[in-house]
Amino acid sequence: MPEESETKTSGVTPGERKVTVIGGGQKPPEPKPEAPPERKVTVIGGGSPPSQPFAKPADASQERKPTVIGGGQKPPEPKPEAPPERKVTVMGGSKPVETPKVSQPASPPTAIPPRTAPTQPTPVKTMPVKQATAIAGEVRKGVEVTREELLKYEPGTPPDVLEEAQRILKGVIIKLLTDAKGVQWGDERQRAYGELTEKSLKLVGLKQAQDSGRHLTRLFTLLNEINEALSKKPAKGLFRKLNDPREEFDERKPELDQLRGLLEQALPEIAKAEAELLALADEFNKLAIAIDAESLAARYLADKLVDKDKTRLIQALEDRGASLTKTAANIRHGMVVRAQAESNLRILKLQITEGVRNALPGWIESVIIVFQQPIPTETDLYGLRAGLGDILQRLTK
Repeated sequence: MPEESETKTSGVTPGERKVTVIGGGQKPPEPKPEAPPERKVTVIGGGSPPSQPFAKPADASQERKPTVIGGGQKPPEPKPEAPPERKVTVMGGSKPVETPKVSQPASPPTAIPPRTAPTQPTPVKTMPVKQATAIAGEVRKGVEVTREELLKYEPGTPPDVLEEAQRILKGVIIKLLTDAKGVQWGDERQRAYGELTEKSLKLVGLKQAQDSGRHLTRLFTLLNEINEALSKKPAKGLFRKLNDPREEFDERKPELDQLRGLLEQALPEIAKAEAELLALADEFNKLAIAIDAESLAARYLADKLVDKDKTRLIQALEDRGASLTKTAANIRHGMVVRAQAESNLRILKLQITEGVRNALPGWIESVIIVFQQPIPTETDLYGLRAGLGDILQRLTK
């Protein structure tokens, strides 16, 4: 039978609870009061914990301690982690905002300026100067001849030909004069003559000038027919229409207008050809003087200066001199013919300008005004005949 338990009540304060030991066991040690657990701050979202933790109570005995379950050791307190670095997110392809850089103040210049390497000039290559040798040589000079000597060789030569021949001979070195140069003497001048002649042929045979001559002839014929109709006395009665000058004029007026238009179109080309022929005349004249001088120089060299044993060179110079003389004669003969061609163009230009352009339109206007009357008077018809006679005279000058 179990022993009855004995309850001690002495020394117990009211309201204090005691442990009752059952079965004679020893009284267990009283547990020490535990401190309340320390509260930690929970950081949500990776943010940084606050700089100040929760304030501890004034009474240290009331500090709360973590409870260890199962006899384990107190876990180490976690170290606060550094907050993650926040990066800028770029939206829509725009450029991120750059962090402004703090410029460092420039350091003051040193007292000693930096040395720079002097610029070296680019060396200029100079050509070596050839010094004259001490060996005596022969100075080559052209043919020196006076105008008097040339005039004595060929009397009657014009002064401009003598001057040109003197210049040509001054450029000739006898020892360098070969047979080939003799054969080609003055050939360039003759080619120039051929080129000028081709230009002259185109101007003399100008198509507009030839057509204008035929047009003027036809115009003259038409105006003469109208003049005869104006000179006839008008018939009376039933035969009045037989000699009516108005019908003669109306019948020929379309052709008159056509001829006037063609002549007006040809006038600028005719005037241009006349001016070019005048310019060619000056060129032909200068060329004739040069060719005469070439001929004189060639014959003078062959007779006076070339060694007699150089028969081929002498013969070549003589042949070229004769050929050049003929060319100069052809130029002067052609100048007479070209002067006549220039005169023909000048007359043709005046006929078209004075007769067709200036006088004819006004006369046609007068005819139209007179023929608007029912019966033209004799005075009106006389005035028309006088005006037409003046036009015919201008067309025949």
